[in-house]
Amino acid sequence: MRLLPVLVVCLLFVGAGLLADDIVHTKDGKSYRGKIVSRDGKLVRLKTPYGELRIPTSDITAIERELERLKVGRQVFEGEVAKEDEEGVVLKTDFGELRIPKNKIEKREKFVRVEDVKGRERAAVTMDRAQRIRLHQRALQLLHAKAYDEAIKILAEILEVYPHDSTALYNTACAYALKGERDRAVEFLKRSVEEGFTDFDHITHDSDLDSIRNHPGYKDLMAKKEEYMERGARKFLASLKKQLKLGEGYIYEIDRQRKLIFAVYTSKALLERLKKTLTEYAEAQWRDLFDNKPTHYIAVVILRVQDFRRIAKRRVGGFYDPRSHTLIAPDIGGVLIHEFTHALHFGDIAVKRQAHPIWVVEGLATCFESSDLIDGHAVPCHNVRLIALKRAIAAGKTIPLKRLMRLSHRQFMRVAMVAYAESRYVMFYLHKKGLLRKFYKTFCDTYKKDKTGIYALEKVVGKKIEQFEKEWVEWVRNLQWKRERVKKGGPFLGITTSPAAGGLKIYRVLAGSPADNAGLKVDDIILKADGKPVKTHKDLVDMLKKHKPGDVVEMEVLRGEKTEIVKVKLGVRED
Repeated sequence: MRLLPVLVVCLLFVGAGLLADDIVHTKDGKSYRGKIVSRDGKLVRLKTPYGELRIPTSDITAIERELERLKVGRQVFEGEVAKEDEEGVVLKTDFGELRIPKNKIEKREKFVRVEDVKGRERAAVTMDRAQRIRLHQRALQLLHAKAYDEAIKILAEILEVYPHDSTALYNTACAYALKGERDRAVEFLKRSVEEGFTDFDHITHDSDLDSIRNHPGYKDLMAKKEEYMERGARKFLASLKKQLKLGEGYIYEIDRQRKLIFAVYTSKALLERLKKTLTEYAEAQWRDLFDNKPTHYIAVVILRVQDFRRIAKRRVGGFYDPRSHTLIAPDIGGVLIHEFTHALHFGDIAVKRQAHPIWVVEGLATCFESSDLIDGHAVPCHNVRLIALKRAIAAGKTIPLKRLMRLSHRQFMRVAMVAYAESRYVMFYLHKKGLLRKFYKTFCDTYKKDKTGIYALEKVVGKKIEQFEKEWVEWVRNLQWKRERVKKGGPFLGITTSPAAGGLKIYRVLAGSPADNAGLKVDDIILKADGKPVKTHKDLVDMLKKHKPGDVVEMEVLRGEKTEIVKVKLGVRED
């Protein structure tokens, strides 16, 4: 079944300031506070500090109940805590009692639900996001409890207000399939696909739909999946334009061959190079690391800095939403590769039906965020995360690897600076030792045995994690990051660059430098120097080392839609 609608990425729930008791509102305008002991079709019994009240249901307009919401993996359960001890929580839900182990609970919060006299959450003709997501969550709980008819009723409430909600349609299809009503299941599945639910990987592997695999309607739907995915991509792009509210200068395009959707603030020429770079990088990772190619479309959104700040609303370099398969970045360099690695990784584990821990997810993305494509392979390079890690080691403030590998997403983000650095350099170590592919495969193969990655790491390196950590820390201490540069007195350009779109993007031009005097500009992409391709910082330095101050170097740069030749008379490096 589908877990949550894509529209909800961040949601502010009502929190700790809520009332401690249930509140019963009556038709005469009065409210009674207490704890509901029992209720049926005729009477609600409310225990108050002053005794028990018996209120006829015919006199009640609404009931506010304080409940708790528990997040367990990708599932969210709501209800009243009936019992709690050191080991777990017994949650009294609409469909019975559930015992949930405390070590499985990732998040716990109180909230108020407004119900009618029959205990149903009140759905208004207009429904805000919070109401909509709560109804989706309740429907999932009911599906989990095999209360299919009740789940269908809840989903129908959503569809009454939002008839195009593809997730509600899809979950309704799941409910009917689980009930054995195959025709209705196919009907709602087709409607969900027509409304944009085109994650055919999910549809193919979702066991909830097993009863309809041989249905003619299902077979016809799957036979036309490419057509539906293309139609879904067009609908998604139209929705993206509306949601992001971007101004002039953006290019919107669907690449059917690569299954990529673009909304980018670049030139057309740069977009074409970007497509080629992403394709080459993906092929390298499918060759060396990941087993499965995503069959869904991936949306690549490259924003102007001011648009990114408006949309991101927090200090992040970029982000990827695995539900909508959308990556958003403010640049075409390392951040884009970081987020694109997430897209490839999630595409692989979607087929494997796995949810990898945050240290693996971010470890792989950070490992390759600074990397060069060499002979068809992605080769990671050192970056500033090494400095952060070395400082943490020197200060004794690293996170023990055994703990790092068990952190939840929220816990990881609380110590992000060190957690990202450690995760990157564990993966970096494995890559340098030729063990990264072996670790990843072992982890995927033994995922059911251990979902933290500790077992797989110990198996691959042949030692307990505590011993590995000691050796790894010493290895990190000995790492040296000396950026390639020309020696003092050698030739000098005066630019700061970083690999991007198969070339070197200029991020800074020193005022009065040879590059400045020659007319090189920020955002130029250096494609060639001395007639040879320049893709890495080392390529540029190697070219400079072949020259002496005063030589003239011919550089080919991409500027906007045009490729230009710029001749630079090299200066003298003084530092």
